[in-house]
Amino acid sequence: MNAEADETLSLHQVFFGDDGESSIGEALGKDDVAVVMDARLEPVPPVLRAIARDEIAKVVASVLGPELVDVLKAGWQKWEQLTDAARRSLEEPDESEIVELEDHRISSIHRPHIDVVVDGEVLSSIAMELEIAIDIHAVTAVVSSGRLSALRTGRADIAMDVKIEGVQAAVATTQVDLSIEVPLGDGIPLVDPDAVVSLPPSPAVDPSTTG
Repeated sequence: MNAEADETLSLHQVFFGDDGESSIGEALGKDDVAVVMDARLEPVPPVLRAIARDEIAKVVASVLGPELVDVLKAGWQKWEQLTDAARRSLEEPDESEIVELEDHRISSIHRPHIDVVVDGEVLSSIAMELEIAIDIHAVTAVVSSGRLSALRTGRADIAMDVKIEGVQAAVATTQVDLSIEVPLGDGIPLVDPDAVVSLPPSPAVDPSTTG
C-alpha cells in the first residue's frame, strides 16, 4: 500500500483503509490468536463471547486510532535538528528555516490491557502489544516561530506489529508519500517559547575609555 500523508490519516487507515475494524476482527479470528482469545474468554458466559470479541476488535481499532501526524510529532519533538532550528526561529520570528533531515527512525511500543467486564465484575483481562516503527527518508522540513510548519519532500516507511497475549495478530508495512507539502495546520510546536531566552546585544565599547 502507498498512501499520501494527511493530517487526519489514522494508523488503522494507513494499514487497513476505511475497513480497519473489520480487518482487525479477521485478524483476531486467526487460528493461533483465536485459541488464545478462547482461553481468555472462557470465564465469560458463552452467549456473550461473540459480543466480547466484537468489543475487543473495537478497542484494538481505537488503539490504532491516533493520527499519523501525532505519532510523528511525538518523535520530532525529540529530534535535535528540529528543536535547534525551532529555538533559532524564535529569535528571528520573521524568518523560516529549511532543515534537511537525516534519515531516522521514530518507534514506539504500547501495551494496553483490555478488561472484559460483566455486571461490574472483571471476568477476563487481555494483554495487547502494538509496536510501530516509522523510517523517515529525505525529508525537508520548514521551521518557523518555534514550530514545524510544513514538510516538503520525502517518504515514510511504516511497520506495525500487533500482538494479543504475545501471539502475533497482525503485521503490516506500508509507505507514505511525503513528496507533497504536508498540511500541519498551525504547525507542530517543537520547543516551549517561554523556555527560550533572548539576551540583548552587548553594549558598544568606546575604545577611548579602555587602556
